[in-house]
Amino acid sequence: MVLRSHCVARWAIGGLLVALAWSGAVHAELAGDDYQTRAAPLTDAERQQRERQLRAEQERQAAAERAAAERRRRLQEALAAWKAARPPGAQLVEQRCTRCHTADVIQPASRGTVGWLWTVARMRLHGADIDVAQALTVARYLAERGAANRPALDAPPDEATLLSMRRPPPQ
Repeated sequence: MVLRSHCVARWAIGGLLVALAWSGAVHAELAGDDYQTRAAPLTDAERQQRERQLRAEQERQAAAERAAAERRRRLQEALAAWKAARPPGAQLVEQRCTRCHTADVIQPASRGTVGWLWTVARMRLHGADIDVAQALTVARYLAERGAANRPALDAPPDEATLLSMRRPPPQ
């Protein structure tokens, strides 16, 4: 097999760049018949068997993908149910406060209810989207968490726990 080629080669010799260009025919190492298999052609029965094996493998992969998608869906539903079951203060902290702050920045033990009310009022001056009733709910929640020496938000349970939790029946 003969290929047409325009090649450029460059070498650096003792700090001097040497370039060599040529044009011409280059011979490939493989001939066209080198790409052919030496195996005997498959019989119709062998071809059908391989096609069945391929379809079975594709079906197994599709079933595994469906099962993984179903597990992700169930996990998302369980996480949403877990979040919805939390107290209103926790939901507000997640919805309002964590827009600007990470949960680990919010230190409940640092203030009481009045201190948290002042903090939330200051955040409202900075543009926090929270009304007075929500501010009171958040302040009470964070003060209670601080008195119990607990973080502002609990981490969600692991996947196995979430998936094993009983969900309320659909209404």
